[in-house]
Amino acid sequence: MNAKKGIPFKFLGTAAAEGIPALFCQCETCRRAAEAGGRNIRGRSGALIGGRVLIDFPPDMLTYKLRYGLDLAEVSHVFITHSHIDHLAANELCYYHKGYAVRNRPDSVLTVYGNPLVLEVIRESFRFDMGKVPRCIALKEITPFSGITVGDVTLTPLPADHDRREACVFYLIEGNGRRMLFANDTTRFPAETCEYLSGRRLDIVSLDCTTGKFPCRRSHMGFPDNLVVREKLVAQNSADGETLFISHHFSHNGGINYDDFAALAGDSGFVSSWDGMEVFL
Repeated sequence: MNAKKGIPFKFLGTAAAEGIPALFCQCETCRRAAEAGGRNIRGRSGALIGGRVLIDFPPDMLTYKLRYGLDLAEVSHVFITHSHIDHLAANELCYYHKGYAVRNRPDSVLTVYGNPLVLEVIRESFRFDMGKVPRCIALKEITPFSGITVGDVTLTPLPADHDRREACVFYLIEGNGRRMLFANDTTRFPAETCEYLSGRRLDIVSLDCTTGKFPCRRSHMGFPDNLVVREKLVAQNSADGETLFISHHFSHNGGINYDDFAALAGDSGFVSSWDGMEVFL
C-alpha cells in the first residue's frame, strides 16, 4: 500500500450484505473462506477516516470496535451511502445516547449525513427506541456534488447507479493534497458522476466488486467492470499509472476469495481490499 503517512483510511469490512462466509451459506466459496481464514474472512463494508469519520454504519460495527480497538465515542461524523441494512444498522445508532453510553464529552454530537430515505430510516429507528431522535444525534441531508469538510478532509457525495428507489451515493474524499474515490454499491458510474470526476486526478480508487469474476450491469460490478471503469477514468484524466486501484465489497456469489484474487487480477495492477486494510491520504 502507499506510504504510511498522511490521513489513514481504514477498511473496516470488505464484504457485501451477507458477509464471507455468508451467514447461512454452505457454498464452496464460503467453505473455502472458513477453512483458510485470514483475509478471506470479510465483514460488511464500512470505513474509518482519521479516527473521526465513518463511511456507513454496518451491522458488524461492534465487532470492528473490538477487533481494531476503536474508540467510537471519538467519531463525530458518519456519512451514509444508502439505506440498505448492510450499510445502515440504524438501530445501533441509538446507543450513542447517554442512556446507553458514558462518554468523556457527554455533550458531544454525532452528525449523520444521508439522503432523505436514510434520514427517515434513522428517525423511524429512534421512534421505536426512544420516541424521537435525541439532541446528541444531528441528521443532515446530503446534496450530490456538494462537498462537506470535517477537520482536514472533505467528502463529496457523487450519484451512484445502485437502487433506483433512493438517491444512492458514493464518496470522493480529499485531504492532505490527495484524492480517494470510495465507490462501492454502484454499477458503472452515471454520466454526471463521470463528468464531475473528469480531469480530477485520483490517487486511490476503490471499486465495487460484488459479483467477483462475473460482470454485472445492474446495481453492482464485478472485476471485468472494474477494468472498464479504470479505462474510463484514465481516458478522462481522472487516473494514471500511479493511481492505486482496489477491488472492494465482495459477495460469496462472485466465487472469489482473497486468496483467489491475485490470479484473477493478473498483471492488471488491481489489489483486493481486506478487513483492516489501511491506505493513506
